[in-house]
Amino acid sequence: MGCAEGEFQPTDGFATFQSSVLPQLQDEQDYKIWNGLILKTEDGRQIRCVDVTLHLVEFGDNGTEAFVDALGVSEPSYETLFPQHVEAYENQFKA
Repeated sequence: MGCAEGEFQPTDGFATFQSSVLPQLQDEQDYKIWNGLILKTEDGRQIRCVDVTLHLVEFGDNGTEAFVDALGVSEPSYETLFPQHVEAYENQFKA
């Protein structure tokens, strides 16, 4: 089981999502989060996670940054999804 974070690249349907699913209330208007989401691979397979959170941070004239946290990735295995990260992690312990 592992965790992953990465850049969120919205599809055309994201505007519909934003208008129909309200983010959790935050103290800062420029920072929006959505919890309890479903994460899928590019080919449409679901990645089982304990939780998936989408972060959307607006920097005014400097644009917007969006990223996803996937916590407790269990299936497909972390090793299957991110083999290069697992290899790099294991290599740091080799003498």
